[in-house]
Amino acid sequence: MSDATANFEITGANLVQIDNATINGSLGGQAFSAVFQITNSAFRFNDYLFNANSDTEPVVNRKGVVATINATSLPFAPKLTVVVGNASANVVAGTDGSPVALDANGNTIYLANTATTIPTPPVINGFYYGVRAEVNPYNLGTIGLNYAQNVGNRSAYGVDYDVKVGPVSLQGVYDLSAKDGAGSGTNGAYTGIADVFNKGDNAFYTKASVDLGIAKVAANYRAIEPAYANGVAGMSPNDTYYYSTDAGNANANTYGADVVGYGGALSTTLGPVTVAAFGDRYSSYNPGADKVDVYNASGTTATSTLTPNASYRTAYGVALGGKLFGLSLTGFYNSAGIGINSTSVHATGDYVYNSTAAYQDTALVPFAYSSTYGGVLKHDGAAADALVKGLNFTVADQYFYNEKANDFQAYGSYAATLGGITVTPFARYHSFNLSGNNGSTFTTPADGLAIRTRTYNAVKYGVTVAVPALSGVIGKPSFNAGFANSITTPGASIAVNSDSKTELYGQAALTLNDIGIANTTASIGYGYWQGFNVGSPTAASSASGGTATFSPTADRFFNSPLGGASDPFTGGNFGSKFIDFGRTTAGNVSAGSVQGVFGQVNFNGLGLNAGYFRYNDFVTPANNSSATAFKVSYTLNF
Repeated sequence: MSDATANFEITGANLVQIDNATINGSLGGQAFSAVFQITNSAFRFNDYLFNANSDTEPVVNRKGVVATINATSLPFAPKLTVVVGNASANVVAGTDGSPVALDANGNTIYLANTATTIPTPPVINGFYYGVRAEVNPYNLGTIGLNYAQNVGNRSAYGVDYDVKVGPVSLQGVYDLSAKDGAGSGTNGAYTGIADVFNKGDNAFYTKASVDLGIAKVAANYRAIEPAYANGVAGMSPNDTYYYSTDAGNANANTYGADVVGYGGALSTTLGPVTVAAFGDRYSSYNPGADKVDVYNASGTTATSTLTPNASYRTAYGVALGGKLFGLSLTGFYNSAGIGINSTSVHATGDYVYNSTAAYQDTALVPFAYSSTYGGVLKHDGAAADALVKGLNFTVADQYFYNEKANDFQAYGSYAATLGGITVTPFARYHSFNLSGNNGSTFTTPADGLAIRTRTYNAVKYGVTVAVPALSGVIGKPSFNAGFANSITTPGASIAVNSDSKTELYGQAALTLNDIGIANTTASIGYGYWQGFNVGSPTAASSASGGTATFSPTADRFFNSPLGGASDPFTGGNFGSKFIDFGRTTAGNVSAGSVQGVFGQVNFNGLGLNAGYFRYNDFVTPANNSSATAFKVSYTLNF
């Protein structure tokens, strides 16, 4: 054993317990490690199997050990991973495929003669274990073989690969998950391997690409059965219902579940000129059984109606651009459709506002998965030939040609450092203009997908300041602060009125990096947020909030507007005054503030954290509340 660490925590019953422990060493010259976690054992076999390394909540408590050894004495020198533990539900609603149990027809199951729903069990429940062997034959890339079991629930086998031969790269996964007692043999036992394949749930995808330098071509195929939705078949807490809903799809895997599809992309670069194109088509795993929720006249009740082939989604796009002196100018055209005949719509659910992700890491087409055309002008302040170092700005315009709606953005930031102090101001202007709509009413666009749409304008501005540790000052203090303001208003004007959504946020933190005691730091900080006409002052999503707050790329601070949906057609649906699904009664206005102070001391592995926070409801003062928090942690090295 070469080293070991242990961290302790104080429980709610004021008892001290081990939170986690790590051991590193070697066996016969073969490096090994073992990690114990009392509530959140982290491991990942592949995208769809035993995927549990980002369950930060955790949705499923996992007390267990993950041990790895580089078995260099075995053929192909595999890296072996062994996972053992015991799991139980933490967040009851959403640890499985849905927050409540459903029957075979998708209907909610209730306790007999009651209106009480039955929570579903967690994706891993009770004793679990698994083994993974990963090899890198001839340094071509990794190939993994996997076996995982949750006793009394499921057993699964899998293989995954990520290899490269010359310019050709190949990635993929195949997993087979068999539910205990689901076979066709006596007492539910499987009669053989063929019966397992017949009754089990399959997940398969493969991606291939060829990179020739000046040109790159890529293609993919995927077929994932419905049982892998929300992590069920793969016994994967990362993919549970909680992360696909409340946390904004925070831990999404490669292609989701209940899907069959294919796609391709190509790109080329000739000097400063770039060309990119992509195409993609997919449906549910069994499109003949597709259902669509049809709402009643008041929009309060939905009926699931059989609509074969409704799940088909088709998209393609092309882009032509050029780069010079840190500037890039790109023109694009996109098309998006739904149904087997690809009826044109303004956007599909794959549309991500201001996404910079290239299709299969190959083709970057702005505003993909929409029916738009337009252009994007950018300046990269970090480019070697940038016109102004530290200056980043984007001017983008996309026109939705079916709905006659125009979406325009201009935003940027400038990072300036003087005397070690970095000041970064930022600003954003966003205008969404729907033909024939002045913002005072809501309109249903031609495709009917965005039920409530209106013209609106948004401005956002702020600044962040970072002061590094000042070695010539007592205590070697460092300082960080930030301020941001956001206003979104219906109509063509940016002037604030009673229908505007506004948010204000500020924070500051001072750290003393030398207080005269070796290996000790002390920090104190303050934060303040207030919002008017927001969805809820107490239910802001943090999934993207940490980066969106001081980012000029988003209207929002946390998740209102353009949170989750990421579609400008819904951006005017901010606050709680909007009337959802055509209902005639508006909700109450939500407005409030949250503020608090915190302190932190770290001393030789001992961490002391304390904070006091207060919530003020500007509409209903009776909801005002306060909270204190205190945490002690210790890292033991031996």
